[in-house]
This record gives sequence, structure tokens and C-alpha cells, in this order.
Amino acid sequence: MSKSIRKIVAILLLITMFFSFQQISVSALQTVKPVTTSSATRKWRELTGYYNIKTLNDLKKAVKNAEKTNDAHPYTLKKNITLEEPLVVNGYLDIEGNGYKITSSTYNGSKGVLFKVGSKGYLSLSNITITGEKTSLISNNNYLFLKKVTAHSNGKYVAIQNQKGASCEIYGGKFTANKNNILILYQNSQAKIDGSATFNAPNNNDIWIAGPYASIDFYSATVNDIYVVPGKQNYIYNHNNKASIGKIEPAFNFLFPVPKYTRVSSEWSKNRTLNGVTKPHGGIDIAAPKGNAIVASEAGTVVHVKNDADGYGLYLTIKHEEAGKTYYTRYAHCSKIVVKAGQTVSRGTKIAEVGSTGNSTGPHLHFEIRTENDYKFEHTLNPRPYIIDAKPLYLY
Repeated sequence: MSKSIRKIVAILLLITMFFSFQQISVSALQTVKPVTTSSATRKWRELTGYYNIKTLNDLKKAVKNAEKTNDAHPYTLKKNITLEEPLVVNGYLDIEGNGYKITSSTYNGSKGVLFKVGSKGYLSLSNITITGEKTSLISNNNYLFLKKVTAHSNGKYVAIQNQKGASCEIYGGKFTANKNNILILYQNSQAKIDGSATFNAPNNNDIWIAGPYASIDFYSATVNDIYVVPGKQNYIYNHNNKASIGKIEPAFNFLFPVPKYTRVSSEWSKNRTLNGVTKPHGGIDIAAPKGNAIVASEAGTVVHVKNDADGYGLYLTIKHEEAGKTYYTRYAHCSKIVVKAGQTVSRGTKIAEVGSTGNSTGPHLHFEIRTENDYKFEHTLNPRPYIIDAKPLYLY
């Protein structure tokens, strides 16, 4: 066979092998079955991705999975959810609400909040309605982002609490509260409000800046009133004056009146039941050993020192005035009082000692904050929002 013929045969052989390989490869791919997953796997993927939350159990799993994987995909709410207990967020949780609602109507204020964002948590809520019939809404210890959220709190305590060093951003949305304040900023915390967000707490101030060193940046918002604790180097910025702010006032920052003892054994309540009797309780009861010092919660003038054997026991009342506002603090069931009527006292000055005089079940201080110096319950205020130095009830 000549050299040229052998070359032609070799070329033809290579062409034949090429097409044979191609046919084998195509045939092999056509026989491979599509990869399938079990229903359990599909369900897990749904919960770890950006799919649907239809039940409370789905929501709990999403919270747990965010903690495990730091998953940044948004979950989508497909039905209204009612919580049985607070959800603690320690990972990245992003929920697109689609207008659905998360509420806490089944448990009371002693449980705290809807969401507690932990020190490593990131919570983002968009286009969602959150309500707390008996609780607050969110306690934020790290980062919170709310976009076009409708929020209403009917609970006793501040709706959204920005704890020490935390940051929150609010873009748009509507925030209301019946019995409490809407937003409070504690030490070194920051807030940014934009997107024409609106705040309305008709029975209290909308925003309370407690600090110290807290700051809030307004870009576009409507707020009726803001209370800023004086002397705490807190800051408010209204960028380009785009935010509509009704008024900004200094607020009293009452000191916790029993140093080193912050356990509250009984809260302020319209309907407290004690020994089978239900009636209003106009203050908080602070449990402490007999003889422990009681200090003035704020600077003021002692109005009177009295003894009511069937009620307050040995007690005193102090009048406080600042920035055109007047409050009265009352200290009851004392074992000893070391100041006199008409005396001026400084904040933190010892004024009395803890006792159990009058109608008392054991050593404690009954502490009231009043708008009038009388004995009517309707003139008492829940001391919790006013005592900035106390450990907040909603931390658990």
C-alpha cells in the first residue's frame, strides 16, 4: 500500500472513531435520570432558602437555621403567625412579610417581646405587620432593619427597645402605641429614620432618647414628640430639616431609689390581685432588706413626711420641677426617714431606710411617680419608662 493511501485510510479511521465517541457520549447522557430529592430534603431546602413561612413551626425553624448557617436569604411569610413565646434571633434573619402579620396575643407582658435580637443577631423585616396585644415588640441588642413595617403595641412597655450599643434603621412604615412609648434608645445606641416613617403614641411620647451618648438621625419622618434625657450628651439630627417633629423636650431621668437592689416584686397595675383582692397599684414594689438606704430619685423639695398606719406606713413625697414639668415621687413603708418637710435634696441623697410599716407583707419600698400630689390612681405613672437606670423589665 502506498504511503498516500495509508494516510487516507488513517484519516478515515480517525473520523469514524470521532463520530462513534460522540454517539456514545450523547447516548450515555440521554440515559442519565434527572437528580431527584426526597420530600424531606425539599422541605429543608425550603426552610433554609428564601421560600415560604406558613406556620409557627416554620418560623421557629427559620430562626434556628439563621443561627446555624448565618443564612442571608429572605424568608417569605405566607400566613399570619401568632407567637406563643418570644423568638430569640442570634443569626441573620430576613423576613419579607407580603402584608401578613406576626402577633403575640397569646402571652402576656411578663414574657417580654415578639423578637429579641441577640448580641450577634441581625433582624430585617419588610412589608409586614407586627402587633403586641400584651407585650412589647422588639428588644434589639445588635442590628435591626425595618422597611415599610406597620407596628402597633398595646403592651405596657416600650414597643421597640434599642439596647446598649445597638443600631436600628427604619425606612417608611407606620408605628403606633396605645399604652407605651414607641422607641427608646439606650447607651451608645443609634437609630436612622427615613422613608417618611410616622410615629404616633397619643398617650405617651413617641421616642425617648435615654442614652448616654445615644443618637438619632432623621432624614424623612413624622414624629409628634421626642423626650431627651438632659445632661447625657444625646443627639438628634434632622438632615435638611426634612423630618416633621412636633416638639423636643427634656425628660426626667429618675434614679433607681434603692441602690444595689433592683428586683421589683410587684409592678404598677390598674388591676393587681393581692390576697384575693383586685385593685389598682399605683407604683412599683422594690424588695430590699430592712434598713437599706433609700435615695432621692431626682433633685427636689420634700413636700411632706407622714405616717399612714393602715396604708403607706411611714412615707414621704418629693416635688421635682424641670423644663416646665412637675412630678412627685413618693416613698412608702419606710422604717426611718432622715429628711424633713421643706428640705431641698439632691439626686441620690439618702432620704430614708427600707422598712415594712403600714399595710405591708415584708420589707420593701413602694415607689410612685405622680403628676399631682394627691392619692388618686389616675395621677400615677408607670415608673418603668422613667427609671432609666433600672434594669428594664423586657430584658430576660
